[in-house]
Amino acid sequence: MSLDYMTLAWRTELQAGPRLILLAICDNANDDGNCYPSIQSLALKSGLSPRAVRGHVASLDESGIVERHERAGRSTYYQVNLRALRAAVFKSLSARTDLSEYDKGVLRSCAPDESGPPAYSAPLQKSPITP
Repeated sequence: MSLDYMTLAWRTELQAGPRLILLAICDNANDDGNCYPSIQSLALKSGLSPRAVRGHVASLDESGIVERHERAGRSTYYQVNLRALRAAVFKSLSARTDLSEYDKGVLRSCAPDESGPPAYSAPLQKSPITP
């Protein structure tokens, strides 16, 4: 599972259903955002019907946050689009007035880079553990 992707997914302004499916996909994803969960496994993980899962996956695909690649005779391949996910989080967090220090760090990590695509995307800043 990719905690960086899940951290970002929690901070989107998606409705509950698509956000839950995005979280389920991110939970299955490797550090590059790739995964191969079946609709049935996403349904079991989310508690939603397979039909609802298909609809939410389609909306995530349309939004560009998740790219769905149907493969004949094989499982569907999902790719979480980190650039689109970060843009959605930046939009969401920029609209909020009261951010925690951690969310401010997430906001900075999602800020668009004017110089073009980065050669390497650094992982998100880790949240300090307080007793």
